Amino acid sequence: MTTLSVNVNKIATLRNARGGSDPNLLRFVDLILACGIKSITAHPRGDERHIKGSDIRDLHAYISAHNHSKDKADNVEMNWEGDIRHGFLDLVKEYPPHQCTLVPVSFAELTSHRGYDMAASEYLIAPIISYLRSQSIRVSVFVESGDLASVETAAKLGCHRVEIYTEPYARSFLQGDYTAELEKIKQTVQRAISCGIEVNAGHDLTYTNIPPLLEAVACDIKELSVGHHLMCYALEVGIVAATQCYQKAVAGVNER
Repeated sequence: MTTLSVNVNKIATLRNARGGSDPNLLRFVDLILACGIKSITAHPRGDERHIKGSDIRDLHAYISAHNHSKDKADNVEMNWEGDIRHGFLDLVKEYPPHQCTLVPVSFAELTSHRGYDMAASEYLIAPIISYLRSQSIRVSVFVESGDLASVETAAKLGCHRVEIYTEPYARSFLQGDYTAELEKIKQTVQRAISCGIEVNAGHDLTYTNIPPLLEAVACDIKELSVGHHLMCYALEVGIVAATQCYQKAVAGVNER
């Protein structure tokens, strides 16, 4: 079964554009969780242009309190995304998530645009993976579809999961010819499973391109990370309706 994790960065982006506390991040998290979502993703960057360190603190306290008041089956996961800089790792240490997704960052990038070359990054990332595992945090690393060598290295270093960067698939979907990209994703999922690790996926996923993706991999993706396009759709229909629409897109394939 595939689940959704909702990235709340864009709510913080809108708040930061004006200053103050509107829209209130935790209020929107509450609305999202009320729809049955079981995972919240946040990606604090060094420039704090959206999620701030204080947001990670507040999200950790809020979700921890939520989980304390619920049965274990209703627990919500925290997924902190970020690069292997001290500021991010300090937040992970102080406010430990259930899952930490390591994502490479390029100078002045607008958004994530590539996966790790795990062989080239091994000497830097290996001790981080080891530390996160020692803290009982599930470790996932961002990789590009078709990069089977990075999947193998991630498994060798002890990652629990890889997250496939799906922007090339999303772009080809809009162009109407996405068979080749789906095949690369399928091969990546199969290689990860053969290496004994699980698979997440995310970036530019929408309620229209999610069903073909899940059908191609027989729902062997554990979690889809959705954010930007869900929030854009929410501007039209509201956060609850948008979240429910994305849930239906996943559930419709899960139930087949």
